[in-house]
Amino acid sequence: MIIPRSTNYEQLLGYLSTLKERVAANKSAHQIASEKSRKLHVGLQVAVIILSALVGATLFASPAGFVKNLLALVSLLAGIIGSLQLFIRPAEAAASHKLSASLFAGLEREVEVLAASPPKGTDKLLAAIDNLSSKLIYASMHSPAVSGVPHDLILSPTR
Repeated sequence: MIIPRSTNYEQLLGYLSTLKERVAANKSAHQIASEKSRKLHVGLQVAVIILSALVGATLFASPAGFVKNLLALVSLLAGIIGSLQLFIRPAEAAASHKLSASLFAGLEREVEVLAASPPKGTDKLLAAIDNLSSKLIYASMHSPAVSGVPHDLILSPTR
């Protein structure tokens, strides 16, 4: 966040409020992305298990003709879904987003503590906000990309 050095104490409290909104938006975005990735992982895993079990169970009946060709397609589909799961890696994405959400939750607590009892004096408050802004930038740079984040709120230097 770019804050002019000529900013007064009340304006700094407004910047602190904006910082809190940015951190909360990042935390929420990563929580949502983590849940979506987890659901994708479970859905793909269940599909592979069901399709593989269907093929395996039906092969014991010694099918012929159309059923045998259909089983081959279902088996191929299970393989494609399994490969897709390895390529997309939704479990890793879910874990990464969950870790980022935890990081932003910690930052959110720091901002709330600072907002609850801000230091006296413009220079001290400015230094504390600069410190939190640096932590937000670091966390954002080391977090996976998230779609659907209100980028105007997250990335704009001022609001």
